[in-house]
Amino acid sequence: MGQVEIATPRDRSGTFDPELVGKRERVLNDELDRKILGLYGLGLSYADISTHIREIYGVETNDAVINAVTNTVIEDLRAWQTRALEPVYPIVWMDAAFFKIKHQER
Repeated sequence: MGQVEIATPRDRSGTFDPELVGKRERVLNDELDRKILGLYGLGLSYADISTHIREIYGVETNDAVINAVTNTVIEDLRAWQTRALEPVYPIVWMDAAFFKIKHQER
């Protein structure tokens, strides 16, 4: 249709704030981030996660986006891996068998 002039409201003093995603904001959608972390926790590869998110939500993701989301839990993961362990962990194992018996009384 012709040329379109776009005026980007940016200035040198840094007063421009984006409306869709705020400055230094990385989370687009908390639910989507939780889904990515859940799929990653299940052992899916980045490619599998990207395919799943695209099929279910119609959102295109790449390895950089998935990596940024999974990196948010690295500090918690390292803390959990290096936590002090208890000297004893009691384990209770129960086993049972259930048999239905038809008893005929005469």
